[in-house]
Amino acid sequence: MGSSNAQLIYAAAVITMNDAGEIFSPGYLRVANNLITEVGAGRPTAADGETVHDFADDILLPSFVNTHHHLASSLIQGAEPKHKMAVGTVRDGAWLTMSVGLDREECEAGASLGYLQLLESGITTTTDSQSTWKGLSKLDGSITAAVKSGLRVIFCAAFVNKTELVPSDYQLTVSESVAELARLRSTYQNERVTIEPEPLSLPRVTDELVQALHKERNQLMAMHLTYSEEFDQWARKEYGYPALVHLEKLGVLDEKSLLAHPVHFDDAEVELAAKSGASAAYCAVSNMHMGLAIPDLRRYSEKGIPVGLGLDHPNGSHDFFETMKTTVLTQRSLNRDQESFTPLRALEMATRDGAKALKLFDQIGSLEVGKKADLLVIDGNAPELQPPAGLISQVVMAAKAKCVKHVAMDGKWHLFDYQHQSMKPNEIMSHSREVQKRLLESAGIYYGVRGAR
Repeated sequence: MGSSNAQLIYAAAVITMNDAGEIFSPGYLRVANNLITEVGAGRPTAADGETVHDFADDILLPSFVNTHHHLASSLIQGAEPKHKMAVGTVRDGAWLTMSVGLDREECEAGASLGYLQLLESGITTTTDSQSTWKGLSKLDGSITAAVKSGLRVIFCAAFVNKTELVPSDYQLTVSESVAELARLRSTYQNERVTIEPEPLSLPRVTDELVQALHKERNQLMAMHLTYSEEFDQWARKEYGYPALVHLEKLGVLDEKSLLAHPVHFDDAEVELAAKSGASAAYCAVSNMHMGLAIPDLRRYSEKGIPVGLGLDHPNGSHDFFETMKTTVLTQRSLNRDQESFTPLRALEMATRDGAKALKLFDQIGSLEVGKKADLLVIDGNAPELQPPAGLISQVVMAAKAKCVKHVAMDGKWHLFDYQHQSMKPNEIMSHSREVQKRLLESAGIYYGVRGAR
């Protein structure tokens, strides 16, 4: 299933996610040399040399874009020590032992497990954020997993230099951070995996580090923003104005800014984000997992700010359909209005807006001629998709990751008939179990299938 040349794909419905919102039912798509060459209605005859895929009962759409995650943490899903992520959080005890123990092999095992699940959820483009710890090789492990995954990854190398969240012995200086970013790029970067800087978040970095990393960005610079009221109040007390205003005053807020968790932005900050051209990542499930507030996403869409969806950690799942549905539900509940947020908006955020947020909409995010053939095929015969009326609503509100039948990136099938074509699930899962057992035992945390967590 590896060939990416000359394919003709038939589907019961083709959801293009193009500007006009066209859906062809039945429809088809042609691929040549990794790119989409034709999209339309009906079932045209195959040309000589074209491989035909007849997904006559199935739904074809652009594969999903995940705009925020910490993939290595997949290794400790369900076993992480309970902690509140506050501005002054200190990492100590079992949590510190586990964090130090999560080194190269562990990060690669956890991230590989994450990539496996991302693909099975229809995601072919993702970000991954991993903090650098001096003397450890966490990022080498995480990026190695990215390279091996075969997926399109914007890896956000995260740096801190003024926080108790990471003991000071493990923090890099500004010049060491810049040098480390350069090393990672020269060692690992390729046409699929790009490495970008991330000053982790304002309470954890100096202004000097933010400005130095901003100079090194190519496609984007990521940053965790105002996810909690405490963070918002901290910024106003620390600087005398909100966090986003501080980034603007530092000269680092621009069209290449990717802001994770735009939860507590006041009206002036929303205006500022719009004016600067910045984008954001909203992680509905993770935010609720941590007991955080729900932002009104209409404030961003009304100003044309691209907001993509993110799985993030902690989440409990890598099911992107769950994230889309939860986004719809949070918005309707927040606004006390069923009409305030449609399933189509969530699907746009999972595809088009995610691609825009990552500065990739010229290449992915919709099924259009000239774009990369990043494709997702949902099993139209899955019980969740019955009966078949209300296509978009069914995809967003009823489908699950288990309905994902085929996934292609650049026209190459990475998942076909539910079977992995490049990753090796059994190896990845058994290795991650071994590594997790060792890590948890070293941290004095109970390891077992029936742990009381």
